[in-house]
Amino acid sequence: MSYKLVAIDLDDTLLNDDLEISPANREAIEMAVEQGVVVILSTGRMFCSAQRIAQSLHLNFPLLSYNGALIKNTLDGKVLYSNYLPFSLAKNILEFLEPQGYDLNCYVDDKLYVKEISPRIREYINVANVSAEAVGNLTSFLKTEPIKLLVLDEEKVLDRLAETLKRIYGEKITLAKSKPHYLDIVNKGVSKGIALKQICQSFGFTPQEVIAIGDSYNDLDMIRFAGLGVMMGNARDELKKLADYVAPSNLEDGVAHVLKKFVLE
Repeated sequence: MSYKLVAIDLDDTLLNDDLEISPANREAIEMAVEQGVVVILSTGRMFCSAQRIAQSLHLNFPLLSYNGALIKNTLDGKVLYSNYLPFSLAKNILEFLEPQGYDLNCYVDDKLYVKEISPRIREYINVANVSAEAVGNLTSFLKTEPIKLLVLDEEKVLDRLAETLKRIYGEKITLAKSKPHYLDIVNKGVSKGIALKQICQSFGFTPQEVIAIGDSYNDLDMIRFAGLGVMMGNARDELKKLADYVAPSNLEDGVAHVLKKFVLE
């Protein structure tokens, strides 16, 4: 099979634990692009955060951000696809969550707003390499539809919260975990898989011509969509069982391994 598009998650997939791209991964991506392969970064991160990484790789392709809620051109920032949380729904969710004291991120127009800079949020800011504006009460602050809400807490707490949110909001929202302690809340119909399908249609590629590489729960539907779905060696065992192929870990140049094995001539 000749693969024409490769979609790659960032954190714990392309990036190592120091949040860097290894020379081997960088070289393999550059070689794939030179060969005519479309390389898409697919992440739960903000567009501005992922854009810097895409630019460092000299990628001039659509960039899939916010778990698929927003697709923009890397270079000019032109919006190709978006699916935001409806304002009234987002407001209602914040009214439910804020009194319970959760650490919350609210993303509006590719900017991050928080109640206050807590230790968890400070860690998030450092990892994502973004800034945040503390605005006090988010429910009062919100005046337009956000791209995404994010709850930061312990994994068991978030698992219980996810069940509660499903019970209250049902199919109005989509929940995704990009890390064990991050719970993303996006609009219904938002996922990396759906966004990747949009990108493939725009290029005229079939799923069979696509490789998707990830490590976490929010990568699952993207990996199921692709002709070759790859989980990293550092992914949880329950996720690796669902992949077509398991790559070496993000500390072992797993992305470069996949590109060399399946893409590079």
